[in-house]
Amino acid sequence: MAEQIILTEKDQKIKKRWLIATLFYVMFSLLSGYFMLGRIIPLEEVSKGEMLQSLLMLEFFPILLYVLLYYFSYVKNGYRFLIASLIEPIASLIQNATTIKDFFEIKNSIDILIVVISMVVVNGWWYYASIKLIFLNKRLKASISFQKTKETID
Repeated sequence: MAEQIILTEKDQKIKKRWLIATLFYVMFSLLSGYFMLGRIIPLEEVSKGEMLQSLLMLEFFPILLYVLLYYFSYVKNGYRFLIASLIEPIASLIQNATTIKDFFEIKNSIDILIVVISMVVVNGWWYYASIKLIFLNKRLKASISFQKTKETID
């Protein structure tokens, strides 16, 4: 028998909020990649096609990861890949925290504060929505395994 999951309205809101937060997170990542690429390659020296190609190469792997994250976490109700994806940004932020200021050549402390606050807000919202989805998916997985056990007993 096929796995049948009935989501409550609250569960559907959790999934929808995670999807929206993830889309914002992806857009923020893409924009960050664009600005970082602009720092590496002077925009005046390349054509739009070369810039798009470079950006696509830079962002292909992260986009692929987000598609996999969507599939395993949203469609398949998994949580292990989502947990792993929560660890990576923290590790890279800790690793790169000292170079953010130098990389963006930020001299004004207000600009640094704006960059840090925007990173914290977007990442914080995505982390909160992801943790809620992890708990929901764990509960759904337990419910599915209970249904399977119940069917084998009957």
